[in-house]
Amino acid sequence: MERPEIEIVRALYDAFNAGDLDGAAGLVSDDFQLTDVAAGQTLNGPDGCRQWLGMFRTALPDASAELVTVMAEGPRVATEHVGRGTHRGPLVSGGGTIPPTGRTIELRLAELFDVQQGRITALHAYYDSASLMRQLGLLPPQGSSAERGMTSLMALGVKAQQRIRAFRSGRG
Repeated sequence: MERPEIEIVRALYDAFNAGDLDGAAGLVSDDFQLTDVAAGQTLNGPDGCRQWLGMFRTALPDASAELVTVMAEGPRVATEHVGRGTHRGPLVSGGGTIPPTGRTIELRLAELFDVQQGRITALHAYYDSASLMRQLGLLPPQGSSAERGMTSLMALGVKAQQRIRAFRSGRG
């Protein structure tokens, strides 16, 4: 028999995989706080949970999360999972909406949960957003000449900003 905290977290993944966003939202507390570290976004309460999971289900209607690792220490549960799906709907992000690309993604995620009195009170989600963007075709492949060129342009931009600041402060 698993610890109750792990059972609750597993139930959240099961609800997501079944497309049951209301069932998932029913597992979190009223003061639940979800922090999507990669997106720099914080959502609150059952509605925030529903909204965040719904964003993925809308963008990736066939989305699934395969749990690879689950560990618990007291009220904290840590998971590693592989998220998979096909980008067939709009992906709404802090930077705007990405229209469907039709591409299949596979992304590794780590999530930390706090579980208190039978409810999930907090979730911190960690994933590599650059990997996601590469898989959607929005960033060049890692190690490619296009990536090197993009990095060089970004470095030039940083140097230009530094020179502008130095000039404005009278040091340039």
